[in-house]
Amino acid sequence: MATKDRIYIEKEFVPVADRLVLRRIPGSDTAEGVFRDTRELVAFAAGLGYRKKKQHELKVNGREIKLTALENIEKGGAQLLNAIAIAEGGGVDILLPERVDERAIILEKYVNGGLEYISGITEEETALETIVEIIKSEHAPDSKVKDVIGSLRLRKL
Repeated sequence: MATKDRIYIEKEFVPVADRLVLRRIPGSDTAEGVFRDTRELVAFAAGLGYRKKKQHELKVNGREIKLTALENIEKGGAQLLNAIAIAEGGGVDILLPERVDERAIILEKYVNGGLEYISGITEEETALETIVEIIKSEHAPDSKVKDVIGSLRLRKL
């Protein structure tokens, strides 16, 4: 369960997380992924969980993620995570230092909710196809799918 300095990916969703993160992580079975590191995956999964109103209460600790690592997410990731906490926690007071445990629990539930949603998508697709399908279903008209795929492939990994 989340603490003041870390959150956990549900053990059941660790293989999904491994499939989506490009860099090899100790204990990971694959290096196929789309995201450069677990921090990017956390930001995406939390945003997706929030968008889909999907929370997952942690049952079994899987992979540990230190909250200090999440503070260094590039391009607005930390702000996204704070925005989710504010929206869910009822206001900016959730950002007070003494409420860090509450923020961690909110984040953990949405990260695991997002990973649960992703795990419901067929495992026969590649990591890139999975993420493209999610983005398409939310935003990209069919005519722009090639642009979305191209943009994801051009990212510096």
